[in-house]
Amino acid sequence: KYRFRASVSGALAYSDRTALRYYPVQCWLDDDRVTPTEFPYLSGLEDEGAVVHVALRRDMNYIGETITLNGRAFDYGLTACPPAHTRQSEVRFDLAPWPQVTGLTATVGIDDAVGHRGSSVFVVEGRKAGIWHELFRSPRLTGKDDGLDIDVDGSGCDALKLIATDGGDGIGADHAVWADARF
Repeated sequence: KYRFRASVSGALAYSDRTALRYYPVQCWLDDDRVTPTEFPYLSGLEDEGAVVHVALRRDMNYIGETITLNGRAFDYGLTACPPAHTRQSEVRFDLAPWPQVTGLTATVGIDDAVGHRGSSVFVVEGRKAGIWHELFRSPRLTGKDDGLDIDVDGSGCDALKLIATDGGDGIGADHAVWADARF
């Protein structure tokens, strides 16, 4: 399917009409044409479940702007900030609709919106015969670091899990991004 971006604004307020704030929202409109690539970006697929701070952001950073890693902008990606109660975000994808998938490519890092703050370790796990196995673990990345290009072998997996930890120092400013993530 081809995707077209549309931006709208919405307002949220408490019942007593206090704290009115506007939040940018990006919506996707799809048609039935086939994309020119065999595998879609993960941001365009339904996940099997996510544990993240506030919400999983698709094709935008945590504050609704373009995903950027050390000055490099990305049109596609997932922003999955770790929540305080688990200190790691998790996003799971079922591979049953994609039996020919052999792995995952992405550029991982901390979004530029937080400057040099924030840190995370990025982990990819694959499920084989009902058991999760670690397939990839990045070094600890901070907001000072360039995005790290990854190419993870997921041969034989029926599901993948994307995990971003708090980097061992709490969740503050951990705007963890899986940019251009695709099978």
